[in-house]
Amino acid sequence: MGYAEPMGLFSRKSKGDAPELGAVLAETHAVRAHDAGDHVLAEVLHPKYSEHEATAIQTDILNAAPNAGHKVVIDMAHVQMLASAGIGSLIQIHQACASAGGKMVLCNLDENIRMMLGVAKMDRMFAIATDRADAARKV
Repeated sequence: MGYAEPMGLFSRKSKGDAPELGAVLAETHAVRAHDAGDHVLAEVLHPKYSEHEATAIQTDILNAAPNAGHKVVIDMAHVQMLASAGIGSLIQIHQACASAGGKMVLCNLDENIRMMLGVAKMDRMFAIATDRADAARKV
């Protein structure tokens, strides 16, 4: 009950579940950001979101955010470990988006990460969606 089978590195939901993706706005070893029309879709590609990756992820997402009025969906499907530096990075992204009149929505969270954010009451700060389509509606 509630268990979701892990998916391959680049597989996700069917194409009909999310808007078509436009130009790649940023791409590094840790993140790929696309223009998704009314928002930026940022896929965190690294399985760890820790001190080593946080700065690069945050920089790339914040550089792409103005392209869609700071409305950002962060797809965390590949992230298996979220460290405190990663949480701090997400807080910085959230605050930057909110300050600019936009919004950040997280989606495709690992169940353990989602539970940890709930225990830390971070789910009150972050908008969390089940998948990209849900996130696109919430952003």
